Amino acid sequence: MDAKEMSPREVIRLFIEVLRADDEKVQHHIDTLEKLTQRVDVEQGPHLVRLKLKALVKARDAFLLRQNSVPEDVPAGDLPNKVGQVLEEVLEHLKKADSQSSAYSGTLGTAIEQIKAAKDMVVLQNLSQHLIERGTRMKEATEQFQSEMGQVAEAMTRYQERISALEREVAERTEEAMTDTLTGAYNRRAFDNRVPGMVVQARRERKPLSLCYMDLDHFKEINDTYGHQAGDDVLVNFSQLVNHKVGSRQVLYRLGGDEFCLVFFGFEPAKARATAHSLCKAVAEKPYVFKELKFNISLSGGFAELKQGETLEQLLKRADGALYRAKDLGRARVCEAD
Repeated sequence: MDAKEMSPREVIRLFIEVLRADDEKVQHHIDTLEKLTQRVDVEQGPHLVRLKLKALVKARDAFLLRQNSVPEDVPAGDLPNKVGQVLEEVLEHLKKADSQSSAYSGTLGTAIEQIKAAKDMVVLQNLSQHLIERGTRMKEATEQFQSEMGQVAEAMTRYQERISALEREVAERTEEAMTDTLTGAYNRRAFDNRVPGMVVQARRERKPLSLCYMDLDHFKEINDTYGHQAGDDVLVNFSQLVNHKVGSRQVLYRLGGDEFCLVFFGFEPAKARATAHSLCKAVAEKPYVFKELKFNISLSGGFAELKQGETLEQLLKRADGALYRAKDLGRARVCEAD
């Protein structure tokens, strides 16, 4: 019989049958009880085991009341020993179930030992009542515990949602603090914060790192001639061109004014170098249009690849030297550092 379908009345009947059975049926019912105990789910364990113990006490009470009217087909002298043996085996099964479940915390184990030690009707009746009360308290405590845990889980969920929202807000504010508000490129703060770590990582993981300083040629004259609004628009358009050509905004840093730096982490040097030259060419070939104005702009760049054992300061110095060489050679070009 499935443990989930067994009613309290059927549990009691099972134990009474165990108490009155002959040798062959005793073992059969012990096997049945063992299987029943093993099949109890964790969620139903406390309730069903409590019913079993309650039924066991009632069955033993009933046996003591019937001692003066033992059935003729059962030898009176053998019955007490047989019943005692059955009870011992039944209790051992229940004790085993108790020890395997942390939900009982030894409570049922104590009750089992008390039942095993009981000798008379009064003690058994008291134990029966005590066990029923203990089982009720256990059930109430379990329900209260589950309710409290549910409240804790609900509160933790709310706190986690608040924490996640705060983390998102911090990330957004950090991103804002690292971003140039005009062009959308990373700013000087981001450069100082991130690029030193890239150098360390490149050395540790043996990945390539290169960068290119870039200035927009004659940018001051653009501002003076066409106004700061036109100058700002030139900077925005240049940033957008970089994003389009490179496919990622994570390589572009605006260091101030018209000074930019392209940082290539993990890019093969040949690819990074080609990208820098391609950007320089694209800027020069595309006429700039602002309202009724149309004019050409260009940029100069200094490209340098991180050498083994080189510091960031040394790398930047070489790139800066290459940039000045590009300007000296007539601008509108990218020169590579030695």
